[in-house]
Amino acid sequence: MLGNFSARAENQAPRRRAWPSRGPRADGDSEALEAELAGVRADTQAEMSHAGQLEASARRERMQADDAAEAALSAAAAAQEQAAATEAREREAQALAGDAQARAEEAERAAQDAIARAEAAAAAQASAEASATHARKQGEQALARAEQAQQERESALAQAREAARERDQALEREHSRAQAALEGEQQLRARLEQDLADAGNRLQAEKARDAAIAGQQPATRGTTPRGKR
Repeated sequence: MLGNFSARAENQAPRRRAWPSRGPRADGDSEALEAELAGVRADTQAEMSHAGQLEASARRERMQADDAAEAALSAAAAAQEQAAATEAREREAQALAGDAQARAEEAERAAQDAIARAEAAAAAQASAEASATHARKQGEQALARAEQAQQERESALAQAREAARERDQALEREHSRAQAALEGEQQLRARLEQDLADAGNRLQAEKARDAAIAGQQPATRGTTPRGKR
């Protein structure tokens, strides 16, 4: 964008008039001098108009750069919000994993109690073999539920780790994009400020030259040519 701006500035810059030699002038040269002065003033006005166009174009491009930076910052804020939501889901998954662990421990204790009751019943009374077998089956089912709960806990932990990894990757990408946009904006601003400073220096030089020519004009008009008295 800045390269196009510089190219336009070079193509649109008005060409300066060549300064004539300062040798002796006749009476008829005063009109030529006035015409040259008028041309210089026109060139100066063209330079001022061109500088105004440069300043307006620089202001527009600075506004566009500011908009791009704001969009990048908005994207970073959205990424942070998404990361916060991911973190909330991670906490929820960890809570679910804790609940699953508690259920697994409870089921394991229930299984152990059932097995203990079954063994005590088998040793105390042979007629209770059927009920002991039934209790043993309940213990096996409880162990199966405990294993299932353990698998659910491990799955929940894996999901939490995956969510954390995705969150870290998203934050890193958005941070890189925001940093690149900020560096581009800083470089663009520095170049635009340099272009404006160069244009201001050219205007000051043109004004000084115009003032010098205007100061010499009355002395030229008051001179009486030799041989005409």
